[in-house]
Amino acid sequence: MNGEDPKSVTMTRLSDTQHRELAFWGMALIAVGLPLSTILMSVGQFVLLGNWLLEGDLRRRLRQFSAHPLSMVLGSVFLMYLIGTLWAPDLGAAWRDVQVKLPLVVLPLVMFTSKLPGRERLRQVLYLFVLGTVAGSLVGLVNYLGLSADVIVEKRHLSYFISHIRFGMMVVFSIFILGHFLFSEWEAWPWAVRVFTLAVMVWLFYFTVLLESATAYLIVIALLSMVLLRMLVRSADHWLKLAAALMLAGSAVAGGVYVHRIYQSQTLDLPFDVNGLPLHTANGREYEHYPERHFKENGHRMWNLVCQYELDREWADRSSMDINGSDLRGQTVRFTLMRYLTSLGLPKDSLGVHSLSETDVRNVELGFTNHRFVQRWGVSRRLAEFFWQWDNYRHTNDPNNSSLIQRWVYTQVGVQIVKEHWPMGVGTEGMVTAYNGSYELDDHGLLPQFRLIAHNQFLATAICLGVFGGAWFIIAFLFPLKDRWRNMLYLGFVVTMGISFLSDNTLGSQAGATLYAFMNALLIVLDSHRREELP
Repeated sequence: MNGEDPKSVTMTRLSDTQHRELAFWGMALIAVGLPLSTILMSVGQFVLLGNWLLEGDLRRRLRQFSAHPLSMVLGSVFLMYLIGTLWAPDLGAAWRDVQVKLPLVVLPLVMFTSKLPGRERLRQVLYLFVLGTVAGSLVGLVNYLGLSADVIVEKRHLSYFISHIRFGMMVVFSIFILGHFLFSEWEAWPWAVRVFTLAVMVWLFYFTVLLESATAYLIVIALLSMVLLRMLVRSADHWLKLAAALMLAGSAVAGGVYVHRIYQSQTLDLPFDVNGLPLHTANGREYEHYPERHFKENGHRMWNLVCQYELDREWADRSSMDINGSDLRGQTVRFTLMRYLTSLGLPKDSLGVHSLSETDVRNVELGFTNHRFVQRWGVSRRLAEFFWQWDNYRHTNDPNNSSLIQRWVYTQVGVQIVKEHWPMGVGTEGMVTAYNGSYELDDHGLLPQFRLIAHNQFLATAICLGVFGGAWFIIAFLFPLKDRWRNMLYLGFVVTMGISFLSDNTLGSQAGATLYAFMNALLIVLDSHRREELP
């Protein structure tokens, strides 16, 4: 004991084994909590931090952390946001944001300088993360099958505990984790374990498709492409190289044809004779025709053959839902009904509404705007909805009908803010103020409820901390790859988080900041074969 009198050591001091066990359970709680519970996630962080404090010798470990370049680069992201509070427009909001981002420095510090369990136990933490993700997907399945009191209207609500974007990312990364270990441990694992692992991967992939998260789909494509490119470049087997090349080329061609067909179906505009349109309904009331309005469903114009009086009267007989109210997706029932009738090629009058089956009426109440969307699911429906939104935006320049188009507008506004405040940015958590000021000058056609901020972590950092801060954030994000670019598991994590950063302000929430900081530190620790290699 380094010359200490044994009697001076208190009996309550924990052994190294106990510290490692505490660290394991702290990490286990975080891993399970990430997809399921912010409470578990927070408790896990407190366990890790408490265990770190109980280990003592804090000065030496702080010096150890600060002396390692990797530690300092990772911790610098938090430091930038801390410094950014000096010119933040709202100091209270800025400090709250700094608190949210504390895991960015605390988790690397604790995990790099604590007594951690061995490699197998660390891998078990990853398995627990996968287990939590599977549990979350099963809860979503229960809701999807109508076995709970919750009604699933939009597939994104299959993510019961956290944001569907973040959960979709976790589901895909869980598939990647299982695939990585299945490949590396194929010979060592019993056949039953292999079959079970494959079954879980298939289920998680099915759930990913079901979830309809565009971000998750992009991550799947990126990870699959990464694996195939790795095989193409590094494999010594010529047949394997050929197979990888054919799969890449075949996937690109098939994907292009698939997307083009959906695009054609959603932008189809069936010809019609304006002068040949009927002037009256079957009941003798006048039709309204607006051929200059380009809204269409399955090629049929939505604003032709419209009689609002008959639409109101007949819908009241078919449904208890107010036509001027909202459907279960929050859309105006009248607009949903008109789109649904148009998709069937029916007039927007009493005859059209009367022609609907009970299933059709229920579909309208559920918020389905096209009868084809009821059967389509996953990628097809997401692409169809996007192309419909894009086609209408091209003709109307109205971004209010599309969340994806709105994201594009938010990006444009954000880039303009960066140009105006490029040296230092607008300060920590100053984005909302900056965006509100920009919308006062030009609202870009957005209704007040849609005037939001950019969903892009890279852009958000540049807005808050300037061009140099944004550039340093990218460097800090990619820096660990310097020594780990051959590690497929870590490379897959970077690809996953990179796409997440492009589609979401991931670090703007405690769950997102914890996810990135914890998984990043855990995978870095796993990559170190000897404990002395750690910072």
